[in-house]
Amino acid sequence: MRGDEVAKKYRYGTTRQGYQITNCLTDEYGRTTIVAKRANDYIVAKGYNYRGDGSWAQGYYNFPTRKSAVNFAKYHSYRRKR
Repeated sequence: MRGDEVAKKYRYGTTRQGYQITNCLTDEYGRTTIVAKRANDYIVAKGYNYRGDGSWAQGYYNFPTRKSAVNFAKYHSYRRKR
């Protein structure tokens, strides 16, 4: 697979672990955070590397709904610029 195909797969499809990506957010520093659906809950993956191997730097787990995971990702994931 070429680099751009890998990037598209990991940004819009599934993670390397097979979790379905439901939201992809990028902050003003260029860092990517995703919300992904697991079997019975949602996760927030901060520092998601969609251009490389589909891994992430920090994960937050066990969100019961997509909405709660997205809210966490938007408001608690990264500090805002001052």
